Amino acid sequence: MRGLPPLISHAIITLAVFGMVALMVWAGQQGRPRPRAGPHTLLLRYNALFRGFTYLAAIGIPVGLTAVLYFHPPRGIQRWYVLSLYLGIAAVTMPLVWEASRYYLFVNPDGLEGRSPWWGSRFLAWDDIQEVRYSTMNSCFVFRATNGDKIGVSGFVGGLKSLLALVEQRLPPTALKKARTGYEKLGRPFPPLPDEPVLEARAPRR
Repeated sequence: MRGLPPLISHAIITLAVFGMVALMVWAGQQGRPRPRAGPHTLLLRYNALFRGFTYLAAIGIPVGLTAVLYFHPPRGIQRWYVLSLYLGIAAVTMPLVWEASRYYLFVNPDGLEGRSPWWGSRFLAWDDIQEVRYSTMNSCFVFRATNGDKIGVSGFVGGLKSLLALVEQRLPPTALKKARTGYEKLGRPFPPLPDEPVLEARAPRR
């Protein structure tokens, strides 16, 4: 920012970063359901660790870069490199902030309601859910309906064990076959399948 003292220009950049992150977090909270407490309702979001890391990265990296530039101000063409670096940081961190603040999964007696900044809002009724898969590549559970609609639940979402407990009350174990790997990663026992052989202990040899 030419014509401004370095301290003022750096302060403006810092406030702009804080303001942008705060605005995105506030916007992400709009339209989120506020369920009443009950045994069959659950609102899931990204866990506090993921959200904290995302917000810290979006704020801390630009602020840290600004602090370095305060003591080592760029000159000439270096200013364009610095501007490109700021834009690159924003391009990486801001989508993460939007994802962390916008995403939610609402579990209720009628089905699953999910929202993501990338695929919008979707609703899957319990009777329409055909299967639940676990994607090892993306580390997420995927609920698939008979019409092909899908809702993904990342492994960074908090309350996954509580989610699976409610899912097990609504869906048969056969619909969860392809999610067994996810169960193992969470350390949750997989519900027994009707066609799964029961292993009995052998009698001790004499």
